Order: sequence, then C-alpha cells, then structure tokens
Amino acid sequence: MAFINLEKLLPRERALLGIGCLVILLAVGNWTVVRSLYSRLSMLSAKISDDRARLEQNYLIIAKVDEVKTKFDSIKAYVPKAPAAKATDALSTEVEQMAASCGVTLLDRKPQESVRVGFFERSCVRFEMTGDRDGLARLLWRTESSPQLLRVSKMQILRNTKAGAAPLKATMYITAIAQAP
Repeated sequence: MAFINLEKLLPRERALLGIGCLVILLAVGNWTVVRSLYSRLSMLSAKISDDRARLEQNYLIIAKVDEVKTKFDSIKAYVPKAPAAKATDALSTEVEQMAASCGVTLLDRKPQESVRVGFFERSCVRFEMTGDRDGLARLLWRTESSPQLLRVSKMQILRNTKAGAAPLKATMYITAIAQAP
C-alpha cells in the first residue's frame, strides 16, 4: 500500500487532495447522518398529519356531545329501571307473548347470569322452542324490532326428528338491557 507523502506534493495538489477528502467526507456524512435525519423527519411529518386528522375527528365528536346526551336521555326512557330478576321476568313474559302470537311453542327457559356493563345490566335468557320456519322467522324479527331493546345474541336451529312434532327446534339466547341499581 502506497502512502502519499504530503511534503513532496505541490501546494495546488495538496489543495486538490484536501478538497477531494472533504467531498468524500461530505458524501459519507450525507449518506449516514443527513439521510437518517431526513427519513426520521418525514416519518414524524406523517405522524403529525395522522394525529392532526385524528384530532379533527375528535373535535367533531366533542361538538356532538350535547346531541349524544339528548339521544341518550331519550333512549334511557325505554330501558327499565329494575333489578336483574325483574328484568329477566319481563323479558321472559314478553318473549312468551311474542312466541304465542307467532305460532311457536316454548319448551323451556333458563335465565343466564346477568352482566353489568357500565350503567346498565344485561340479562340473558335461554329459550328452547319448536315451530315452523315462518313462525321462527317472525319471532326473530319481532324480537329484534322490540321497543324493549331485546336482542338475539345466539341462535341454533335444528331439524326436529320426533314424529308428529314441529319441523324445527330452536335455541335462542335473548338479551335485554336494564339500568343497574
């Protein structure tokens, strides 16, 4: 490997060598430092624009707080203020009436454990029933469109194998919401 003897170089050659070393040093600095800073800056810029968009959405949500409160107060009137046992009884009574009007026969009902969700308590009852396809469909539709906020959370329909029985056997888990005491 040959070393450059700076003493033998002319001042003009020394200046060119210095400029060449400076250019190489700047190129390496650009490659390592400046590009990493630029990529970090562009990543932060993208994060800032995402956060700004999220902030604007949050401002829109905050602006609708009063509207949401009034809707909540209007819906709150439909939710009964009752302990879980009364809510379960009311749920069972309403489903029994709907099933009778739809031509569905209730075989069994089993109250499930109530779950507290925030200010509300969710009661669930497991119903076993038999009926034809149209009757079960009407019952499902009437349950989902009930003003008491009833929902079918799980449903299983099987073909009934008993002779002389209704063609379908169904199991429905129907939930209702009540204000927690």
